[in-house]
This record gives sequence, structure tokens and C-alpha cells, in this order.
Amino acid sequence: MTEKRTLEIEFPGILCLRPNRRSINPIIDKKFLILRIMKLEEVIAAQMRQKLRKKLPLWAETQGVEIPSSLSLEQCSGQETALYKAEVALRIAGPGATIADLTGGLGVDSWAFSQKFKTVLYNEALTPLAEAAARNFKALGRNNIIISNQTATPATLETILGTIGPNIIYLDPARRAENGKKVFLLEDCSPDILALKDKLLAASPNLLVKLSPMADITMLLERLGPTCREIIVVCADGECKELLVRMQRDWSGRPTLTIYEDGFTSTFEESPTRPFSFDYGDTVLAPGPEQLTESTGNIIFEPGKSLTKAGLFNLPCRHYFKLGRHTHLYIGKQTGSTEKELLPGKYFRITEAMPLGSSVIKALSKQNLRADVSCHNVPIKSEELRRRLKAQSDHKYHIFAAHADFTQAAPGNYLFITEVLNS
Repeated sequence: MTEKRTLEIEFPGILCLRPNRRSINPIIDKKFLILRIMKLEEVIAAQMRQKLRKKLPLWAETQGVEIPSSLSLEQCSGQETALYKAEVALRIAGPGATIADLTGGLGVDSWAFSQKFKTVLYNEALTPLAEAAARNFKALGRNNIIISNQTATPATLETILGTIGPNIIYLDPARRAENGKKVFLLEDCSPDILALKDKLLAASPNLLVKLSPMADITMLLERLGPTCREIIVVCADGECKELLVRMQRDWSGRPTLTIYEDGFTSTFEESPTRPFSFDYGDTVLAPGPEQLTESTGNIIFEPGKSLTKAGLFNLPCRHYFKLGRHTHLYIGKQTGSTEKELLPGKYFRITEAMPLGSSVIKALSKQNLRADVSCHNVPIKSEELRRRLKAQSDHKYHIFAAHADFTQAAPGNYLFITEVLNS
């Protein structure tokens, strides 16, 4: 008796395709697999189109734009951050300048630069990417971009730059090793910015480098040395997207820190007494619990990602008092519509405030609450509190459980029911 066999094809992380096990006809099985693979390709293509529309809406609306791989789309800059980088580069280099993008990738950054600069040099080591980028630039109507297809190394730098004499050089080092694993050290990225930076600054007075949003700002300033003039924290869609490092030839002054989030931008000088520190002011705590339990109508401010990444935890204390030394929520009076323009983040109006305890949770659980729930520095997880409150998710309202410190009383845990003022 002939043993029945079926072919199983697995796509890691996507699907496991198994033909009908009752089929013993290899031709039928083969047709089945072809159909299933075609369906899979359609699904992947649809997912890429959806991601393209979200990440690069102008590209998605343009006929003829092609994406050679899902990885190239995943690793490229988003439209908002790319256009912001072009503004930063223009601020550094000045109008009528030339910029060299030595790690062009899909070409999103070069496309953005071409809208602000007279000439853009796009360089990419991978030939398929460089060829696709050239076609995309044509489809997008950008005719001031020079294409180069070389690997940026100290030995090839002069050849790549040719005679354009860039006013600024931009790099986005790849943060993956040859085996595909993510890397975090500067020297493990490709190209190695530590090995290249002296040659780059000899070729151009200005250097702008995109680095991982996970990088430690203090470590970057220490390792990149005194030519580091500015660190820029770039946030969008509620997350830190990237860090930009500006280096300038012969710069020996103190570095500055710039934050950008949802159209808000501000620059801070380094502390004159603490190197690499930008956190000005003192933590302002409430005098006692009455400032919390009688705070109905006041505002809770939850800082945006740019503030938390930059470590500017005392900055909101100019307008609010801090809920706790290690609780990064802030409470203060509403001062008018301009309050939202002061700092990037979320604002909530307090409708009820009370000490956090089992009896309070039990009483609230009977009120059919509709609100999102989050816990800050208290001995209960957000999901556990939501379950005990029996709260149904509703983005219009938010319940905070948070630890509070006071200047004139013992610390405690409090619960705030709030109305969301901005999303």
C-alpha cells in the first residue's frame, strides 16, 4: 500500500500552508499550493500598501512609486519626520546649499531634502534600492537628485562625494548586523560613524546623523566628542522616532538639546554646572493631600515622549506641581486655551479625585465606568485595576491611579477620574 504524503510549506511568522490531507493527487496538491501562495502574496502586498499610505501618504498617492522590499519600507523615515529633518538640515546649512545623503535607502530623506536644497547627492550601497529610488524620484518629480551606488567607507568617501562639495552630510547608519540582529553600539552600526566622522567633517563643515531612539543622550555626547553641537529628539504619533546628532567642524562650545513633537519645538542650553544636563528648575510637589482631593476642575498633564526621552522632568513644574518624585504626571490650574501650546503631551480635566483603596475601587466598580485606565508608580497593574473597576474602554475618559509625594505630608496613592482634553 502506497503511503500517503502531503507537502507542508511554512512561512515563519506568517502562515503555515497545508494542503488537504485527504488529497492524494500531487497535481491537485500543487495547484492548491500555488493558489494559497498567490493569496499570501496578495495579503503581503495589501499590507505594504496600507503601511505605505500611513507612513508616506504623498508617495502612496503617486503613480509609479515602487517599494522593492517590506524591510526597506520598515526602515525608512516617515513622511513627517523626513520633512522635519529637511527643515533642520536647511537651518544648519542655509539656503542654496548642497547636501549629501550617504545612506540613501528607499530615498525618503533625499526626497525631503530635495525640496529644500539646490542639489542632493543620494548614495546607497545596495543596487536594487538605488535603482528603485532613482525611478521613484522620477515619478515624484524630483530632478535635483544625483544618484550614487557605492558603500560609504573612509576609502570611498572622496569618490562618492566627487566635486559637489556638500555644505552638510547626512547619514542614517544601519542598526542591523549581517545576521539580521539589531545592534546598539555606534561602532557596530554600518557605516561606523566613529571611524568616519573625522573624514566626514573634513569633507563638509556640518554633519547630521540619525541614530536609534533607544540611544542614551549622555553616552552619545560623551562618545561623539566636542564637535557634537546639538542633539535633536524627534517624536511623532505618540512615540520617539529617532535622535538626530548635529556635529560641526571646529565646534568647541556647549551642546544644545532640541525637542520636536507634533509641531512643537524648543531648544535648551546645557546646564552651566552639570555637563550633558538639560534638566532645569526644581521638582515642585504639592504641599499636602488637599491639593489633590480638592483638585476637581484642574488639569493633569502627561508629558509627551520628547520630554521623557530628553529627561526634562522638571520642565512642566513651571506651570504645574509634580505628582510624585518618580511619578511623571503633573497637576495644575487650567489657564486658558494657550495651556495646550506650552508643552507637548496629553491634557486631562479632573472630574473626581480620591485616595486609592479597596473600598473606593469596590464602590466605583458598581458605576458602569467607561474609561481607559493607567497606573503610575502604584502597586497594581493597569489591567488589574481596569478589571477590578469593571471599566469599559473609552478614549474620551481616563482613570489614573498614581503615587503622590508631598512637601508637608506623608506620601500616598490617589485615583483620578478625568475627561480627555486632547488625544
